[in-house]
Amino acid sequence: MELKSFERNDLLRCTNTFTNVFNQEPWNDEWSTETAFQYLLDYTNSS
Repeated sequence: MELKSFERNDLLRCTNTFTNVFNQEPWNDEWSTETAFQYLLDYTNSS
């Protein structure tokens, strides 16, 4: 396993993972790519 610091260009891949996970069981959310991207962008900018 390789660890690296988060970079802005990682955000789209994180968004895809986020929507794939949380739009399925047991959460069954309805995240759009755009909404999830903005959510994660806001989250990373608040740290």
